[in-house]
Amino acid sequence: MTKLERVYNRFGEPARVDPLSQLFVDAQHPYINNKSVKDTEDLPNSVVLPEKAFEGWEKFSVHCGVATIIELRYGMSMQPHQGTASAHPVPHTQYIEDGKTIYMSLFLNFVEERTNKKLPRLVVGDLVDAEINIGTGYVQSEHTWKDRVVHPTLCTGTGQICIVADRPYSKEEGILDAKPYTTLTVKQMETTTPEELGDWASQNQDLKIIVIKREHILEQFRTFSMCKDHFRYKTSSLFEILHPEDYARVLDALRSSLRSYQMEPINHWLNQGVTSNIVALAGISGSGKTYTSISALCGHTFRIKVDSEKRAMQEEDFAWLANESAHAGNLAKEVCAGPQRSDGMTQEFEAGRITHASIQNETVDHNYEILCDRLNRICEITKAPSKLVVRLHSIRSDPKTIHINLELGGTVNMALLEHYTRVMRTNNPGITDKRIHTVHGSLSYVILQLARLTGIPFTNEVANTWNEQDRNTIANELSSICYACNEYQADGQISEDTRKQVKRDLMIGYQVVIQRASVVCSTLVLVKTGNFQIHDKAHAIALEEPGRAIDLDIATLLSAHWACDLIMLVGDDPKLDNPFQSQLCHSTFSRLNYTGFPIPVLTHTSRFTSDPFLLLCRRLNNEPRIPAVPGSFKTELENEAKRRDMNGSWYSIQTALTAVHDVVRRLQDIPGENLMVIIAYNAQLSLLKSLRDTAHRNAVAAGNTTLADQLSRVMFITVDSSMGKDREHIVFDSAGHADGLLWRQSHTLVAGTRARSSFIFIGPTYHYGSRSQGKDRPKSTLYI
Repeated sequence: MTKLERVYNRFGEPARVDPLSQLFVDAQHPYINNKSVKDTEDLPNSVVLPEKAFEGWEKFSVHCGVATIIELRYGMSMQPHQGTASAHPVPHTQYIEDGKTIYMSLFLNFVEERTNKKLPRLVVGDLVDAEINIGTGYVQSEHTWKDRVVHPTLCTGTGQICIVADRPYSKEEGILDAKPYTTLTVKQMETTTPEELGDWASQNQDLKIIVIKREHILEQFRTFSMCKDHFRYKTSSLFEILHPEDYARVLDALRSSLRSYQMEPINHWLNQGVTSNIVALAGISGSGKTYTSISALCGHTFRIKVDSEKRAMQEEDFAWLANESAHAGNLAKEVCAGPQRSDGMTQEFEAGRITHASIQNETVDHNYEILCDRLNRICEITKAPSKLVVRLHSIRSDPKTIHINLELGGTVNMALLEHYTRVMRTNNPGITDKRIHTVHGSLSYVILQLARLTGIPFTNEVANTWNEQDRNTIANELSSICYACNEYQADGQISEDTRKQVKRDLMIGYQVVIQRASVVCSTLVLVKTGNFQIHDKAHAIALEEPGRAIDLDIATLLSAHWACDLIMLVGDDPKLDNPFQSQLCHSTFSRLNYTGFPIPVLTHTSRFTSDPFLLLCRRLNNEPRIPAVPGSFKTELENEAKRRDMNGSWYSIQTALTAVHDVVRRLQDIPGENLMVIIAYNAQLSLLKSLRDTAHRNAVAAGNTTLADQLSRVMFITVDSSMGKDREHIVFDSAGHADGLLWRQSHTLVAGTRARSSFIFIGPTYHYGSRSQGKDRPKSTLYI
């Protein structure tokens, strides 16, 4: 195949997912067909706020998320799906009222009556509304349940669609629909097998349900999805909106703290320009994509030139939003204007603010640590005061919890609970981690500092963000927080009036912090909401792993952040797509790459500490010339990992932990008498037996007597004592020492021939030297 043919095929790939050609008339996927598309000109006029910002096609074609918002409002058609269903309660969601137990969430096992063959089928990930009735006919319910179509659970019957439904609830009126809709209880499920529950779900289709799906018509967004207009966008240099003094200092800080290959994309954006305020950065695993993108993003926390036209439109948006809560809005707006006067800035520049969004909650904490490290380092080099970094929606700093009922610990209930939390944890604010790991960086911690709660000292970041006058004003507004704390310490409880006042003050604190924090690190779920950006007014935003976001998420992100001076997408093109996006073969990020959007690629990697792992990375990426970052290999890893006891016998804690973890995982599938661990040294044998005893005690304490019994059946033995013994599965722990016993062929031969079915070698795979042997050692055989 010629180079021209390869280029042609690559550009031809997006044509196969062109929404105007094959995709929406695909006979194999009728559920995504869409014939009711109207031109934007035919749609009614909209009063949605962001659309005022776009006057021409060049801006509109990039920030096409505005078209999504417009067409979502005026282009929704209702798709009712009728059918019958049975209901399982979701464990641990029970709510007791007047002595009666009500389950706040249900698993609906739905069987659709296909009366309309042209109606698209429900697919996993669809957000739907359900009207539930008990009876013979389909009657419109007074209250609708908010639902999501999920993968079948272990209790879903054959041919049924599983839907997670949350009971309608109002803060003012409480539970709106208190009907149980199921006679099954979680205590009955404790003693029932999954097969029996599946049969029950198929035989008890007592509910009449109308499932309503809203069809999104995204005409203008398809134009962006096809990626055909990249060369029509305007370009601007990175950091050109920075204050001239900060521009020079930021560039010096980046050049002194980044490697040359990491500076290449930044130099590209400086010299070649940023494409209509949007940049994309790709790279292989361990290439430092996040580190490089955050470094470039931190430059926008310094003084930024104010675009008066954008600012006027943002203020209109803020005024519109503040009408509903005038007091909170006016206070936040008043405090927000404070530092521009107190810091001596002119009206032409203001302190920059950035937002970093991630797809997963776990990534928020990882990126928060990198942001703190990089921003503090850049501030130190530029001699700027430290800046405030806040993280939201974090599993390590959010106190919200799901309460576990210890009486319901059966296999079926725990499996259903895990399925529910896995589906709902990203969009249900009540499903997060069960404890607070750390308070640093959390929104609550900053609000408590501003409220001047006793025992909570001011950090330097908070002191640098608000001056004394602003802090006094904020503290007066948040006084109910301190009053509630004193009331709780005195009486052991808080009155209802105080709770309402605290809730109001916390909302004020949220707005004040969001409007002033230099960096907000959160999830895409929160960042893409319009209210967040109206308060945040970020100058730059970055999205981590954009390939995992569906097209609607990207559109909403661009729409909500229309006023940002920099929008950054950071990911790896060959990585996983979003599991719920089955309509398109490639994500937005992949299509940008395929169609020639300028995406710098980082090809160096510093993740791997040895040659074999780097070689594996090269093979998996199909790139035989991926270079390692100098100094990333840990050549002294063996000397750090291995130690000797008083008798001179070698041992290694790292390999011992690896061996015990492997044994515990294997015992889930094989009996302990079929597993033997062979050790080269007596000290390592003692260490492994100690770790095995610890694992045994933990298993007994957790009530897992089966694992404890199987652990006691595993044989731990030295190579010398393993003569004449064999097992189905062998784990050989070399204690990280390759110079001694490992390369003496007789011992290696014994250890390597004890296994009938599988043999696991734990030790250094990159050691080549041996003082006691020549070249006739079985290294190549062991490592293949």
